[in-house]
Amino acid sequence: MEIRKAEIDDIPLLAKLGRQFHEDAGFSSVQSYDEKGFQESLMNIVDNPLAILITMWEEEAFVGALSGGLFPNFFAPSETIAQSGFLCVMPEFRKSQAAKDLTGIFEKWAENMGASIVTYFGNTQSLINKFRKRGFKKTDTVMSLRIKE
Repeated sequence: MEIRKAEIDDIPLLAKLGRQFHEDAGFSSVQSYDEKGFQESLMNIVDNPLAILITMWEEEAFVGALSGGLFPNFFAPSETIAQSGFLCVMPEFRKSQAAKDLTGIFEKWAENMGASIVTYFGNTQSLINKFRKRGFKKTDTVMSLRIKE
């Protein structure tokens, strides 16, 4: 499998698959999806030196992607947190090591960028359990409510 930083040519495919990422993560129950807007967001990540968009491929088949960026720790601004925006692995590859490989690359990037903490959203119990086995601690629960249409 090939893992690499996303290229501009990858963006249209990722934007098309974005609806699946959005639904798999549970966002569709509250958040809208705009393919063109998502494509612009992905372009902003690719162009941002404090963010990364990683893709994984098996020959020509798309396996998965992870996006993330660097932020100051709200409670201790001298620390930097690397936070994943999304982690998506296509259903046919979910029993592989794809998620572990993508998160490993993200964590190496974060460390090289000076981050001292890394965070992920965990939308399935399986993913949460995998993170816990690696020493991650539950620090928050994301709650969403649409307050305006």
